[in-house]
Amino acid sequence: MIRDGSTSRDEDVPQWKRRLRWSASGHGWFATTKDGTLICVSEETYERCLRAHLKRFGIERKTWTEMMQPAQEEWQRQCEAEHLFRSDLDYWLTCNCPGVQIIHQRNSDETG
Repeated sequence: MIRDGSTSRDEDVPQWKRRLRWSASGHGWFATTKDGTLICVSEETYERCLRAHLKRFGIERKTWTEMMQPAQEEWQRQCEAEHLFRSDLDYWLTCNCPGVQIIHQRNSDETG
């Protein structure tokens, strides 16, 4: 396709450039269309538009840490509870659950 004197064709613009991508040095988001047109979006505009887009799906924008911290805390609580469960040998000695075997060792003075 020819635009503004450019002879860019679909194959001239790599697929990865046809999606907004972050540029730290440019402090913004950039993409190139199939015809070679450059799209530049500021950080602030991108964040505002992204939040509105996510809101339509009922999603609140959060950082990785904001999402993962509650999961990490829940995992830690589960691990601690499991540790206590495994440490409660009295439970295992008295639970009478199928699949639990109690094997008493003979005292050395009984084997005489």
